[in-house]
Amino acid sequence: MAAPGSLSDLRVRELAALPDDAARERYLALHRGLATAELVTELTTRVHKEVRVDADGALRLADTAISVARALASHDPLAEAFRSKANALYVLGRHTEAVEHHQRAASLFESSGNREQLARTLSSSMQPWLLQGQYDQALAAAERARGIFIQLGNRLRVARVDINLGNVFYRQDRFDEALECYERAYEELLHHHDAEGMAAVLSNLAVCYITLNRFAKALEVYENARRHCQKEGMPLLVAQADYNIAYLYFLRGEYGRAIEMLRAARAGAKRLSDGYHVALCNLDLSELYIELNLGAEAGELARDAHSAFEQLGMGYESAKALAFAAIAASQQGQSFEGLKLFAEAKERFVREKNLVWPSLIDLYQALVLYNEGRLFEAKRLCNAAEEFFRGSTLPRKAILAELLSGRVAFRMGDVEGAMQRCRATLDRLQSLDAPVLRYQAELMAGQLELARGRQSEAFQRFKEARTDLETLRGNLRGEELKIAFFRNKL
Repeated sequence: MAAPGSLSDLRVRELAALPDDAARERYLALHRGLATAELVTELTTRVHKEVRVDADGALRLADTAISVARALASHDPLAEAFRSKANALYVLGRHTEAVEHHQRAASLFESSGNREQLARTLSSSMQPWLLQGQYDQALAAAERARGIFIQLGNRLRVARVDINLGNVFYRQDRFDEALECYERAYEELLHHHDAEGMAAVLSNLAVCYITLNRFAKALEVYENARRHCQKEGMPLLVAQADYNIAYLYFLRGEYGRAIEMLRAARAGAKRLSDGYHVALCNLDLSELYIELNLGAEAGELARDAHSAFEQLGMGYESAKALAFAAIAASQQGQSFEGLKLFAEAKERFVREKNLVWPSLIDLYQALVLYNEGRLFEAKRLCNAAEEFFRGSTLPRKAILAELLSGRVAFRMGDVEGAMQRCRATLDRLQSLDAPVLRYQAELMAGQLELARGRQSEAFQRFKEARTDLETLRGNLRGEELKIAFFRNKL
């Protein structure tokens, strides 16, 4: 690479500052010796370094690399430049364009017989494929890339493929398989100095630990990931770690801290032009406001998130935003609108081949029907959801389904059946850090004891529920949030 301030370095900076392909072509025609394969490699190396710091700047560098490579009329430099642009487009959330450039690069590497670079390109293409819900294509790319890297003996690249493979499994709610991939990659990456790979696998491990209800382990891993990214000078990944830590606090019931961190993470993502994480923050704030009974605010954020994910071509996240919009509508008494949005969201999740969300939407629809007094319909959907979640690795969802089944039974006059479910739920909650669920279970137990004429036992249950509720209330910031939180809990 040229020394800073040298003539060639000056030319590179002038070239990268030009506004479009035509201007770059004219510049290269004037400076014929500038276009070399080495310059393409230098530019793509800069893209790789810049993409987690300034994604828009990295994209301009990638376009510059493509212009230089086209002037050379050689397959491998052009393929290298296309892949570089694909990676910048991916970070900017432009996944359809990213896939197109990965495919161009793969085709060129294959025609030149460069198997290692072909495998690297296939591995890079997995993430934009899966974010568009194209899981079969992502898995096919993984299988082919992994096979080539194993033949070449490149264990580091095998680990990188395993990270992306774990992401595919996670999106399909195959959490044990995802965790196995991440842990296998982590063990391999420990032997290499791969800062970006370590950051990715640490973050993904934490997401899996959250889903499997291992919150302490998840927080430990997230904080390690954040320190690692900060040390390596990767502000985009620091912002992503902040987002993930905020969501973890939400899951633990620390709503005030979660709101503050999500708002800060959203502001940071906006500064870094990271539209994907801006939309994710809006999605999670929507979910949090639903918990706080702020239906109007939740609905607005969910609609904003849905619009952003639609533009990004991200079916899974778009469907999730629709589901939250449906919940928010139901909270505001718009039951018909809520049920309509739930049906649309469920259809999208089925298209995404998601295993969990269709049953979760059954549970949400059951709650709307329960509130409408349509108890037999609610019972049918709730029983189906309960059966699915009982056999899954998602204990919190199984408890939610069991609690609602108990409430339906209570409303239908089966007090003893409802109490049996409530006791089973409280037993399971002993091993979970879930104050929101514990509050709901204790409250229902108190109501059932009261219905059975056992006032002393009911009083003790209500005291326990109040203790859990006050724990949550104490974590809120701002009296307006406290008031909203208590609207259906007094």
